[in-house]
Amino acid sequence: MNRRAAIAAALALAAHARAGGALSPAGAGDTAGGVVTTELILTETCLALGHGPAAIGNRGLYQRLVRDPAPGAALDLGPLNEPNLELLRRLAPRLILAAAWQQAAAGRLERIAPVEWLQTLPLEGALTTARALADQMARILGRDSGPLLARLEDALTPLGAQRALIVRMLEDGRHMIVFGPGSLPGDVLSAMGLTNAATGSMIWGARSTGLDELVDRDGPAVLAIGGAGSAGPFLDALSFNLADRLRPLPPVFPAGGVASAIRLATAIRAAMA
Repeated sequence: MNRRAAIAAALALAAHARAGGALSPAGAGDTAGGVVTTELILTETCLALGHGPAAIGNRGLYQRLVRDPAPGAALDLGPLNEPNLELLRRLAPRLILAAAWQQAAAGRLERIAPVEWLQTLPLEGALTTARALADQMARILGRDSGPLLARLEDALTPLGAQRALIVRMLEDGRHMIVFGPGSLPGDVLSAMGLTNAATGSMIWGARSTGLDELVDRDGPAVLAIGGAGSAGPFLDALSFNLADRLRPLPPVFPAGGVASAIRLATAIRAAMA
């Protein structure tokens, strides 16, 4: 399983609520002859550019993990790695936007409609990939990525030199994902001028570890995507001073695109104020 699909599957264990700072909703696309997207970050970016796709890959997963921009009336194509070909044939889209990692289905998809294969894996860092994807999709869709990217740059205005650790608590209440350079949370943190306190070996900018790593009297601010959740009682028992360092953030998809980066940066700014 590829990295983005693996993250999406893992994060599906948690029902993410709507993040703060909603983007303006895009209009619904045409259900016939329109554009369809087969991957979460493609759907998010398409909607953020103001183009409502006719159908999207795994609508339920998108609504749990990404949620905003809302997918409107878009139909559900089913699993990310196995889109509903019968529905695609009925829709007869003019264009399919698909991730490069989904090319195992190339022959089947390309018999239905033209396909644009887009790189969604953060080979040069998640934030760089998100920006490039917004530009590329804007050209394909005949949209202007300028306003969306300008909002991103505004959201990333530097905060000043502060240390922070950005994490997501896991549902077992005893472990967390730590985000470092190369991940969207880690890249957003650095772009805002904050020093990422994450250490250790990481895969695609993230690693799983025990909450006991947070026991440090002089530790950095802990930015928790989605808040403490079920980890609250264990965190209380770990360290009497952790409550002063813990800064809950609203749920944001950590493998998302520009729209997710904007929401995350906005939440970080409020939490570090």
